[in-house]
Amino acid sequence: MNQIFTGRKIIQLHTAAHDSQLGVGASFPYKIATVPTNDFQGLVLHMIGCKYFGYQDVIIFTVNSLFGSVGTSELKSPDDCPWNVAATFIFSPDTTNFKSEISMAKTFNVEVFILVFEDPVMAGMLLEQGYDLGLFRQGIQIFGTEDITTPLTWQSFQDQSKVDSIMQGYIGIRYDPSYYMKTSDVGQKFIQRFRQLPSISGGTGCYVPSNGIASVEGANKVLCHKLNFS
Repeated sequence: MNQIFTGRKIIQLHTAAHDSQLGVGASFPYKIATVPTNDFQGLVLHMIGCKYFGYQDVIIFTVNSLFGSVGTSELKSPDDCPWNVAATFIFSPDTTNFKSEISMAKTFNVEVFILVFEDPVMAGMLLEQGYDLGLFRQGIQIFGTEDITTPLTWQSFQDQSKVDSIMQGYIGIRYDPSYYMKTSDVGQKFIQRFRQLPSISGGTGCYVPSNGIASVEGANKVLCHKLNFS
């Protein structure tokens, strides 16, 4: 398609373009879409992790695919908010054993990890093995892409008793333009649950609710942000 439209410099307007290939500017320089391509998630995760939370050192786990490569390149972009990508581990889509890479990741002493995957089962295996080997522990922050921000990820754990412990530090993103916070039933229920959460006093060693906000300070301390949920 790019040979036909791009070669003739024809503008392509899409109502949806949820495909990594359509995000390659060299192939589709005249494309306009109302729905972002899925590799746009890398840019969003970079914005959340670097600009919002202020993280400086991260490790990326990703899959050897167009989605993985383009999404990862967005995460490594230093233009507006530079950070240090200490390591990037790229897996083939049929990988089931991540132990060697997990052990190597532990040597970097990094406490923020970004998972750029399309397969929730594959991500689930990485998360469970990382937890068992002590990489994903309390005080660790994990970010994930849309396709693995689903119950299918933690339902794939061999030991379901670990779900709360493994997913405690996970933040995922979803593109949902039809989600209305104030008017939808789902949105109103979320606001109700959010406002019922106990306030966080702030400081180290403080109480953090399951969906509260905390960041890492040093190797083992958890720094809680002062929040009033009401």
